[in-house]
Formats: sequence, C-alpha cells, structure tokens
Amino acid sequence: IIGRGLTGKARESLGLAPSDVFRLPDQPADTGKGFTLAQKMVGKACGMDGVRPGMYCEPKMTTVGSQDTTGPMTRDELKDLACLGFQADLVMQSFCHTAAYPKPVDVDTHHTLPDFIMNRGGVSLRPGDGIIHSW
Repeated sequence: IIGRGLTGKARESLGLAPSDVFRLPDQPADTGKGFTLAQKMVGKACGMDGVRPGMYCEPKMTTVGSQDTTGPMTRDELKDLACLGFQADLVMQSFCHTAAYPKPVDVDTHHTLPDFIMNRGGVSLRPGDGIIHSW
C-alpha cells in the first residue's frame, strides 16, 4: 500500500501516467441499495458516498491517537518507515495508562516520547494531562 501510494504520488508529480505495475483489487458490483451509517462514514473517509462488503479503499486519516503503552512500539515503527512528519491533521500522544504507577521504563518513555512526537508535528500530552478514551 505504501509503495503503491508513493509511486502514484511520484508519477503524478513528474507528470507521468498512473503505473500499471501494481495489481489493483477487484471492486464488487454496485447493488443499487443504500448504505448503512457505518458504510457512509468509511466511504466519506475514502472520498466516496459509501463502501460495500469486499470493497477496497484507502481512508484518509485526519486524526490519530496513540497511548503510552503502545507509544514505544509506534515510535519504533515510525523510525523503520523513516517518518519525518505526520500527514494527518492531528496526531496526539497521551500518557493515560502509566502515569499513576510508572515503572522505570515508563519514566524513560515519559521523557523521550513527547519530543519524538512533537518533532514530527504531533501534539503530546504529559503524564496526568488526561485520557483520550472518548475518541
């Protein structure tokens, strides 16, 4: 998915036609029936009226939330992908799971993860700032 998207953006920037190297998934036939609310919500994120079972789409993420117990893994994955900045409108890192009783590894994460997120254009809460479970 990343390779196809990167290739598409590069070719568009160079004024080249879309690549035929990548295999595109088959899309199911339109049934002519309406969409459920969930299908409309996902469809909107994909730039369509709605999606149907078996349909392939790549939704645009406008908000991303990450919590502290998965934050170090997320940081490692972003490093592996050479991520220098976020494309989503809002990327927020919380510290709502380890703030009350932090272990030594959590304290290290509390000190290093905020700068990592903020250096890429994200927003980082601090331990005790609150939770993001309402998302």
